[in-house]
Amino acid sequence: MLVEPGAALVNMEKMRNDKTDLGWSMTTVLADARAGTNTWKGKQTDKPLFVANYYPNVWQLVVPASADIRKVTDLKGKAVALPPRGNTSLSEGWELVLRVNGMKLDDLGTKSYGSLTENAEAIRNRQALAMGWTTTVPASFMLDLGTSMKLRMLSVPDANN
Repeated sequence: MLVEPGAALVNMEKMRNDKTDLGWSMTTVLADARAGTNTWKGKQTDKPLFVANYYPNVWQLVVPASADIRKVTDLKGKAVALPPRGNTSLSEGWELVLRVNGMKLDDLGTKSYGSLTENAEAIRNRQALAMGWTTTVPASFMLDLGTSMKLRMLSVPDANN
């Protein structure tokens, strides 16, 4: 067995191409893969099946409480710590949240791509003003980072607001 970056996206692609029989996925990615929507448009597959839900995957976007950032659009031109390229939290998290807010990755300022730990260090060292991941609650990075500085979570309004 080989572990590769990319999480749910890589796992669904491997299932679609018969390169694995079992993979971990976020329910939204699995549903998109089966329906052929969003990232999976034109790549629909009925191979992955839902077996169990181990924990709720929740989008969590955090900034230092001292930052003058109150909503996603305030991130325009700001330094941001992002998940690695190809990671589900980047394409199915950041890109979707930015799109809903009329933005794209290019609208952000300096971008550093890295692990949860690297992202938290970038916030702690004031090299970035935001980080966001789709992960379990409570997110370990928030618990750790919150011990050294006050944080604010940015809400993502629903489409009806």
